[in-house]
Amino acid sequence: MNVKGVPFDVKRSEMLNLANASKMEKINQEHGSFAEALKNNIQRTNELQINADRMDKMFAAGLVDNISDVAVASTKADIAVSYTVEIVSKVLNAYNEIMRMQL
Repeated sequence: MNVKGVPFDVKRSEMLNLANASKMEKINQEHGSFAEALKNNIQRTNELQINADRMDKMFAAGLVDNISDVAVASTKADIAVSYTVEIVSKVLNAYNEIMRMQL
């Protein structure tokens, strides 16, 4: 690519875009994409809810004697759901903000 006739700001912007793209690719390879992280956290929340429901049923059936285990499982599921709802809300707010931007 011949860049001698390109203004400095455009060259610099192009270099920054390439550097940022390579950084994002490296982060995605190390940690996975945002979509994967969100999907994994939603699955984990679902697992916690299923576990809390199972513990409730087992306690009702008399299979679990320790009510603190049931309470801990329910609290974990409740916190996970609250966290997931907050994250989804923040993502939707960010998306709506981006859609309102004028180009």
